[in-house]
Amino acid sequence: MLKVGIYCRVSGLSQRDNSSLKSQKNLGIEFCKRSKYDYEIFSDSESGAKLDRKEFSRLLELCKSGEIDGIWVYDNDRLSRDYDVGGEIRRLIIDLKLRLFINYEEVKLEEGKDRFSYNIRSVLSDYEKFRIVERFDYGKQFAYRKGKGLGIIGFGYEKDRDGNVVINEDEREVIEDIVRLYLRKDIKFMSEVESRIDKKYGKVIN
Repeated sequence: MLKVGIYCRVSGLSQRDNSSLKSQKNLGIEFCKRSKYDYEIFSDSESGAKLDRKEFSRLLELCKSGEIDGIWVYDNDRLSRDYDVGGEIRRLIIDLKLRLFINYEEVKLEEGKDRFSYNIRSVLSDYEKFRIVERFDYGKQFAYRKGKGLGIIGFGYEKDRDGNVVINEDEREVIEDIVRLYLRKDIKFMSEVESRIDKKYGKVIN
C-alpha cells in the first residue's frame, strides 16, 4: 500500500496563515483515507524560507529510506515560501521518485505542465513572503513614529495613558548624571560611573 507523509506547517512569519495545523491534518487524513493510502503526519511550526525544518527533515529521511512513497500538503507554500528552497524540494521529489499531492490533486513534476504550475506557485509564494515582511516593517515604522509599538520601554522613558512613549522625568536626572560622569576626564572606566551613580541614588534598577 502506498504510504504518504502528510506534511503540515504554520509559520510565525505570516499573519495570513489561515489554515491551522489541525485543519491541514484533517484534510490530509481525509484525502489519504479516500484514496486508500497509508499515512503518517509531520507537523512544523517554522518558517517555510528554509529547508532544514525538524519534521520536514524527518519526512525526507523516511522518503530516502523508501518508507514513505509520497508527500501531501494543503498548498504549495506549505512546502516552502522561498523560491530557491522550493526548487531544492522539487529536485528531491523528482530524484527520489516521490508522488506529490497538493490538496486533492496529484502534481507530476516530471511533466512540463505540472512543473510549470509548481514553479509559478513557488514564485508567488516567494513574492508574498517579501510582501508580508514589507507590510510588517511598515506597520512597525508607523507605530514607532506614533510613539507606540516599541515593546519593552528603555530606562528613561515610560508610556502615558494613551500608550504614547514619553520621557520619565525622574529617570531623566539619572541619565543626565550618567552622561556627565562619563564625559569627565578623570573617569576611565564605565564601572566608575556605575559605582558613583549607585552611591548617589542607591542601586538603580537597570
